[in-house]
Amino acid sequence: MRSQADRDRYRRWKAANLERVRVLHRASYWRNVEARRAQMREAARAAPPERWRAHHAVMHAVRAGELVREPCVVCGAARVHAHHFDYRAPLWVLWLCPQHHKAWHLLEARIGVC
Repeated sequence: MRSQADRDRYRRWKAANLERVRVLHRASYWRNVEARRAQMREAARAAPPERWRAHHAVMHAVRAGELVREPCVVCGAARVHAHHFDYRAPLWVLWLCPQHHKAWHLLEARIGVC
């Protein structure tokens, strides 16, 4: 683990070389984008097919106007995810912002629902 002095030194260097840091991060992102896409494809293949079907059913229903995105039920944010209670009922969803969607899944895992 790095010492506090090393972390402080890095923060000062980063502040002094902000544009260089941005260029390095951008290059790193694009260098690894194919690997991340491959990981995402593998994760999607490993997921249960019901999950994939439910996700696509919601996506198509929203595009067709059969389902309307609503604000997050907790905080009212406009950018939301559809949380499925049961993948066998794909259009029965709860609209949650990414932050509250993650919190919901952590809560479900903690109490043993999922």
